[in-house]
Amino acid sequence: MFRICALLTTLKPTHTEAQRQLLHTLCWAPIETFTESNMQTCVTCWVWLLAARDDLTVEVCFFLLRFSFSKIGAAKPGPSHWQFC
Repeated sequence: MFRICALLTTLKPTHTEAQRQLLHTLCWAPIETFTESNMQTCVTCWVWLLAARDDLTVEVCFFLLRFSFSKIGAAKPGPSHWQFC
């Protein structure tokens, strides 16, 4: 994951399909192996990437939101889920 992050930080800010695939892999890595050490590595990489490439903020947030909603996918939002929003 650190190699993917390093590659993404050194690429020019062109949004190619290859860059999008690398970003997807980096953001969805916890799904493959959901362990504490893997999550720590992922969060470290995400912070590093966002610090180095602020132009990727929207894409990273998009992938992370898709990741988080995939973990709660069966829950349908209803009044009980949104009562404190």
